[in-house]
Amino acid sequence: MPSQQSGHSFRSFLGIPPSNPTPSDSVYVIIDAQNEYDHGLLAISNVQSSRANIAAVLQRYRDVGGDVVHVRHSTPEGAPLFTPGTELAEEFEELVPRGGEKAHVCVSGTSRAGAELGYDVSVVGDAVGDRDIPGASAEQLVETVLAELGDVSATIIKSEDLK
Repeated sequence: MPSQQSGHSFRSFLGIPPSNPTPSDSVYVIIDAQNEYDHGLLAISNVQSSRANIAAVLQRYRDVGGDVVHVRHSTPEGAPLFTPGTELAEEFEELVPRGGEKAHVCVSGTSRAGAELGYDVSVVGDAVGDRDIPGASAEQLVETVLAELGDVSATIIKSEDLK
């Protein structure tokens, strides 16, 4: 989660209050929560904690019959990432839908697009993960992306704060 710095966010200058989503009045979008990020070439550094938080929030939505959308990354046959037909392409076992997670690409893009479409976007910050990339650690990426999203297009919440 981003550290609280002094100053005001862009959203606060516009008079946009923080969101307080609940499983009854929002949609939970799980982005690319697949085994590739657990033990594939794109393994993320905090996968166990983000995975547990994703599952905890999902359970809250399931308990009240809330709306959940699962987004899965797909690649062409033979690709080395999210390889079709292998378990790397499969969603985390505890999240499999009943009857998609990287900060600097998937979460950022989806959140910004939702805000641009007029949705009131909240991001469960402790359910977001990333990997080290050239020039930035996974922790730096997540902190920066959450700070950017929180400034302009989303309310950043913790999984435990979702009621």
